[in-house]
Amino acid sequence: MKVKNQMKNSRIAGVCLLLLSCITGCDHYERKGDVTPDITVNEQSLNLFVGETAQLKASPVEVAFTWSSEDPEVATVDGNGLVTAVSEGITVIVASSGDMSCNVPVNSLVRIPLTGFSLNVTYVETNPGTYAELWVIPEPSNANDASLPEWRSRDRDIATVDYKGVITGVNEGTAEVVCTINGIERVASVEVWATKPFKGPHIFSADNPYTLKAVDFDYGGRGNAWNDDNTGANQAGTAGTNYRVDNGDNNAGSVGIEGAGNNLGYTVAGEWLVYTIQVEDAGDYKVEAEIACNGNSVYRIELDGVFNDGYWKSWIPVISSPQHASTGGWSSYQWKTEENHIMTLTAGEHRIRFVFGSPTAFNFRNLRFTYQQP
Repeated sequence: MKVKNQMKNSRIAGVCLLLLSCITGCDHYERKGDVTPDITVNEQSLNLFVGETAQLKASPVEVAFTWSSEDPEVATVDGNGLVTAVSEGITVIVASSGDMSCNVPVNSLVRIPLTGFSLNVTYVETNPGTYAELWVIPEPSNANDASLPEWRSRDRDIATVDYKGVITGVNEGTAEVVCTINGIERVASVEVWATKPFKGPHIFSADNPYTLKAVDFDYGGRGNAWNDDNTGANQAGTAGTNYRVDNGDNNAGSVGIEGAGNNLGYTVAGEWLVYTIQVEDAGDYKVEAEIACNGNSVYRIELDGVFNDGYWKSWIPVISSPQHASTGGWSSYQWKTEENHIMTLTAGEHRIRFVFGSPTAFNFRNLRFTYQQP
């Protein structure tokens, strides 16, 4: 499952210490008369476990100070400024001299050691350039005595992780992210993919021609599974169709899907779509495109690009169409067949990229792949 995008604070050490946020520290002085407030203490606040001590020192050193606790049942202080946490609670230690005083808030906690922890998930899927989040679930849940989590990736070329447990996908592959607290390690496996099949698998075989719907481009989002200039007047978010969303993809909102997922429209030169296929029978496949246009239109098909450093590289051009004349209108679809539009495929997984060319746009409905008997 994907990690949900809600930031969790993994810092479990001293959780309860946040109570002090509403209490001012040693910057607060009580001034009496016209004496200039220049008394300072070496600590602005104290966070102690019951039984712990801390030494406070007031300045200037040549002045004699009186030390007191507003609640000695929570924490005591001796005449030299040595504070001892006695029981759970919050109190204030006061250093005073003449008409001046300085307050030091003290939060006294019962020590609850961390005995273990888990991560919210142990498997994460994400895309290059996309964030996912891990957080710590302490054991026991109210533990307050632990070091801060330390996060690291065992393969930073695949995925990185910051000090808060936020993972960023880098390149396709699998990496392990490790969290360490008090010498205890927990590991999450991170799978990074640029694209994966939408409504697949799309299996090519010798048995029957395979029709691949134009709107069934891969999951992965902009820059990974598709590129769209987002300037068309009728984009997927306003075209009266939720075809991609209804089938589990929330990252295709600007692709011009028309009708109930019938075709792609409002295309321009340079836009492209990626499809992941599974070839069962290696060999030659004839490729046909079903399009509709009002003027000359061209496209090309590329094979097996390499995703690296956030970009597709090294696509292999396999088909470049001639200029197709008008089909008679935007809804007049025709299958475009060329004898030399042959794609040679080995068995296994491949990626196909369909690229829209110039000079004019066209509506795109299907690709058909037909095995050619030797």
